[in-house]
Amino acid sequence: MSNSTDIKKFKASLRGELIERGDPRYDEIRKLYNGMVDKRPLLIARCVNVADVISAVHFGGDQKLLIAIRGG
Repeated sequence: MSNSTDIKKFKASLRGELIERGDPRYDEIRKLYNGMVDKRPLLIARCVNVADVISAVHFGGDQKLLIAIRGG
């Protein structure tokens, strides 16, 4: 499991934003088009390029964390 230092380093490595639970925007950003789906990932990566997506996938896998990846 990841600690806050790992998350801070990951956040600093992204060109996009990293939204954590507790962020006032978290609930609005985590919503999906399909309102029947109610997922609550630990982190939401708002990726701006391919490198952000790759980093988020690797970080989530390495740390065994549920990360939602958003783009666009």
